[in-house]
Amino acid sequence: MEYKVQKHLVINGLSLLLAVTGAYSYGIRVDDMDALATARGNAFTATADNPSAVYYNPSGITQIDSPALSVGGYSLRFEVDYRNMDGEKFTNDREFQGVPHVYFTLPIETTPLTFGFTTHVPFGLENDWPDDTTFSTIATESSFRYIRHSPVIAWEINPQWSVAAGLTINDGKADLRRTHPSPFIDEVRLEGRDQTFGYVVGAHWRPSERHYFGAIYRSRTTFDLEGTMTVGEDRTRAVAEFPFPDIAVIGYSYRPTEAWNLEFNLDWTNWDVLDTVSVETEDFGDSDMDFNWKSSLIYKFGVTHTLPSGYRLSAGYMFSENSIPDRNFSPSVPDSDRHLASIGVGYVEDRFHWDIAYQFGYSTTRNVRDSENPPPAGFPAPIETADGEYRSIVHAVAATATYRF
Repeated sequence: MEYKVQKHLVINGLSLLLAVTGAYSYGIRVDDMDALATARGNAFTATADNPSAVYYNPSGITQIDSPALSVGGYSLRFEVDYRNMDGEKFTNDREFQGVPHVYFTLPIETTPLTFGFTTHVPFGLENDWPDDTTFSTIATESSFRYIRHSPVIAWEINPQWSVAAGLTINDGKADLRRTHPSPFIDEVRLEGRDQTFGYVVGAHWRPSERHYFGAIYRSRTTFDLEGTMTVGEDRTRAVAEFPFPDIAVIGYSYRPTEAWNLEFNLDWTNWDVLDTVSVETEDFGDSDMDFNWKSSLIYKFGVTHTLPSGYRLSAGYMFSENSIPDRNFSPSVPDSDRHLASIGVGYVEDRFHWDIAYQFGYSTTRNVRDSENPPPAGFPAPIETADGEYRSIVHAVAATATYRF
């Protein structure tokens, strides 16, 4: 087979998984945007009373009566063990990865409005497997950087009701790789980036001192990742259209006393939008890749107890449903049903607040059978499979500091 034909078949058979960012849960989503919220299992949509509300529920920032700046980060170690159908065991790269977050809120004097702004990473992280895995032609090293900037305006309609709306400015950059068994082709690599826009809306209802309700909706976004496709030593222009889901969250906070805050959130992620992804190239032909991801729910529970000394103790639990069917499973995103538990401690002064949190997560053992991956160029059938057993564990820490001016 001529090399030019091989390159065309490489693209038609490409299963690079544009979502191969390998996040630890929620498909490829990152939801830990504040240490207090992380400690509470991210059940914070109805509470939403610190600057991170710009992310969790922007309508809640009307509760902050002075300018405030919040900075912090979330770092995790994502451990995946894979055992193939022959009993061979492999593990992924287990280095810690960090995700920063920044928030700013500003009440607009003499008005019922509050301005908010955030920079954070809503999707991403990396997942690397060693080259000697038995699925190296399916996935090896992959990364997707997704940074979001979001200005919002919240309006306190009355002491019980607040609403908010804002813009999301989204920057995406992909570097996705896989090996190839052909002696003529060492690696297939797709690089691209794009910037796109979306929106966010939220509502916050405080009918009494004991009962708070919150809701938020974040719109879907679609990247047209423009860049290059490299096959062996040849390179050509490429464009890949990749959608990210819309998300809706509702929450209820119950406060039996001033010292206790219990909350439940129901979080829906519309992964149905990730159905078929198109890749267009100048020289290597075009292709469609089937993902067939499914929408999923995340159940979040959290509690915080504030002590008279100013310290606060928090704990939380999340259950995240699997989004990826066996047929379209890839080791790059080893998603499964996952349990996450967290604890944290914080301290509140007049102007300065801080929180730290620890999170532990594990997946139920996932037995993948009959996964379908397109064959590499020149091969009549797949020479490798993603079938086998997958187990994963997460260790994560978060820290956030807030100053009110």
